[in-house]
Amino acid sequence: MHDAWGTLIIANCTVEGNGSPNPMQTGQGINVAGGWAATILISNCIVWNCGNAPFYNGIEYFFPFTVQYSNIEGGVWPGHGNISTDPLFLNASKRDYRLKWNSPCIDTGWNTSDPFWGLVIKDIDGLNRGFDGDGLGSGGTGDGSDYDMGAFEAYPPSQPSIMITPPLPITTDPLVCQVTVPSTVKEGLTASYEYTWTYDAITIQHGPNPNLSDTLAANLTEK
Repeated sequence: MHDAWGTLIIANCTVEGNGSPNPMQTGQGINVAGGWAATILISNCIVWNCGNAPFYNGIEYFFPFTVQYSNIEGGVWPGHGNISTDPLFLNASKRDYRLKWNSPCIDTGWNTSDPFWGLVIKDIDGLNRGFDGDGLGSGGTGDGSDYDMGAFEAYPPSQPSIMITPPLPITTDPLVCQVTVPSTVKEGLTASYEYTWTYDAITIQHGPNPNLSDTLAANLTEK
C-alpha cells in the first residue's frame, strides 16, 4: 500500500500468513510506503503468522502506525485495547478465519460504525457487527460495543435457560422441560435443542429439534 499525504485507515481486517519474498524484510503483515505527511490508523485487526515484523513502514519516510483494539502477534502493540494472543481461528490451515467461540477477539474491538472508520456495520459475510458473542452484555469488554476484532463477527450460540415442572425430585406426573430463554444463534439459523432424560439405567434422548419443550412420560417418573 502507498500513502503519501493522506490518512490511511485499516479497520476490521484479518491478515494471516502474509509476508515478503525479500529475505531482508521478513514478516510484513501490512507493508505501507509513503510520504512524510502520511497517517496510518489500524483498528479491530488481527495480524497473525506474518513472521517477525507484523508492520513495515516503507523506505521513503518514517511514519508511525497507530494501532488500537487489535490482536498483533509478537507482543502487545502500543495502544488502547491491543492484545497478542492466539486468535483461535476456526481452521486457519483451510483459510477459515472465522473465530471459535472462545476466541479472545470476540467482543474486544472498537465501534467502527462511525463515518471516520468507514461506517463498518457488517462483517465480511454481511452479518451485523456488535453481536454479544461472549454473553457478558454490552460494556464488558473492548470499548463496550461488542464489536469483534478481525473480518468476521462471531455468532456462537448462547446457553438457553430451562425450567422443569413439576419440581423434582419426587413426582408421579409427567415431567416437562421448557426452554424459557431460547439460544441466540447466527442470523438465518434456527436453534435446535437436545433433551436427555435418565431413569435408573435408562437414557431417553429426544432431538435435536427446534421444539421449546419436551415431556417425559408419567410411567417413567414414578418413584
